[in-house]
Amino acid sequence: MGIIDEKYKSYAENIKIFAANGNEVTNNDTIMCTGMTVLLMDGGQIKESATVAVKGDVTGEGIASVADARMILRYAAGLDKFSDIQLLAGDLTGAGSVGAAEARTVLRYNAKLADRL
Repeated sequence: MGIIDEKYKSYAENIKIFAANGNEVTNNDTIMCTGMTVLLMDGGQIKESATVAVKGDVTGEGIASVADARMILRYAAGLDKFSDIQLLAGDLTGAGSVGAAEARTVLRYNAKLADRL
């Protein structure tokens, strides 16, 4: 399924999606990624906006991968800083923190030892 499911095509003209780099996403096969912005438009006016946080996706690639686990470990060790949206995506337990436990969960998910994040 692409960004805009067929049943919502009639609403598509009112939705604009932007990648984290600010470029508008026009390809319907694009995967939603952490850091993307979704705008609900009414004519030329922005009515609502939301920034996307994909669970486990701190790299902004749209999936929780080994690269995300590595980045989470670097954050936990104090080597990297996260934006607010990365913190939201990386907080897999809802405890309000991101640490080694989240990295472990992402690794287990990638190794097929866990069926969900």
